[in-house]
Amino acid sequence: MTAKQFFHGKAFKCIIVILIIVLVCGIFLAFCDSLFAVSDEERTSRAMSKLYDEEVTAHNITDDIPDEVETEMTYSTVKAFYSVENGDYVVQIAGKQGYGGSVTCWVVVQDDGTKVTGIGTVIAQSSENTGESFLSNLGDEDFERFSVDYEDGIVYDYGFANDTSTTHGEGYVSTGASKSYRGVCNAVNGAIDFVNSYLEYLAASPVASEEVAA
Repeated sequence: MTAKQFFHGKAFKCIIVILIIVLVCGIFLAFCDSLFAVSDEERTSRAMSKLYDEEVTAHNITDDIPDEVETEMTYSTVKAFYSVENGDYVVQIAGKQGYGGSVTCWVVVQDDGTKVTGIGTVIAQSSENTGESFLSNLGDEDFERFSVDYEDGIVYDYGFANDTSTTHGEGYVSTGASKSYRGVCNAVNGAIDFVNSYLEYLAASPVASEEVAA
């Protein structure tokens, strides 16, 4: 077959058609990705609207977390940290040992400036927990339990105990999602420990405390 025959043949025409289809699909997918992409700011705004009944202003202070304050703990990992205008802190944190891995939660942490004094709203966004197929078994009352049961020194253990799939925690609650609930508990426990450590650091470092207040 000569080059001229090839360029006028069906094989070449098929290749051109396929290339055009690939190009058009690539452009379309890029357009859709840009159109439907959710920015970090939008994701944060959506989370805050679920955490609070009224509009609040929250400042991302993740980059201001001092090296002395651990963000990687035994059963949780801090992903983002926010200071809210009403005095609360909001921690986006992944609780380990869920059903499909870690369970990412947003946790409102209340304090008196020196230590944690309570837990506000807790949510686990399904968009960030696609591996947690049993997460939907947890209802509003299961998340509200963190706020209702809070007391100084509490360690939440409503699901399975850590490092086991057969032993229930001391505060076990039957939900049909014991592993996912364990992940949520680890997230909330981690948020408390993290904020307490952060407040202790501020108390011991007047300069850092003044910078945060500013």
